[in-house]
Amino acid sequence: DDVYCKPDTLMRLLSHDKDVVCGLQLKRNFPHEPLIYRKEGDKLYSHVLHKLGTGLIPIFGAGLGIVAIKTDVFRRFKAPWFKMGTIVPDMIGEDTEFFMEMDRLNIPCYCDLDAPVGHAFSGIVRPKRKKNEWEVEYDTNGTGTISFIPRGK
Repeated sequence: DDVYCKPDTLMRLLSHDKDVVCGLQLKRNFPHEPLIYRKEGDKLYSHVLHKLGTGLIPIFGAGLGIVAIKTDVFRRFKAPWFKMGTIVPDMIGEDTEFFMEMDRLNIPCYCDLDAPVGHAFSGIVRPKRKKNEWEVEYDTNGTGTISFIPRGK
C-alpha cells in the first residue's frame, strides 16, 4: 500500500526463479538507507546505498514492501508466517522475523538492485534561515534533517 514500482517489477522478480527475492526499497525516514540487510555475527546492518552496484545480490533480509516469495517457502514452516514481537518484543518487526526464519531454514534470499521501487512517506518541508540565506529544510521525522538552497528562475 505504500510502494510504487514500474509495471514490469513483479515479472522481473519472478524471472530470477528464486525462493525469496525483493526489489530495492529505501527506508521512509532520513537518511533513507536501503531496506536490505546483511548479517555480521549476531548483528544486522543496512547495506550502504552508494556502495551497491547492480544485478542480483544475496541478502540476509529486507522490508516486505516488494518481495516475491515462492509458495513452497510457506509450506516449509508453520503459520502464522508473519509474526511480530516474538523474538525481541517491541524491537523487531514482522519483516525481520520472517527473514530470521528464512535464515534458520537455510533459504537464501536476494535483492534485485535493478528493480528500484518508491516508498511513500509523509514529511515536513519548512523554510529555514541559515547564514543570512533562506533554505528549504526537509524533515521526515527520522534521525535528522536535510536542507538546500532553492535556485529557481
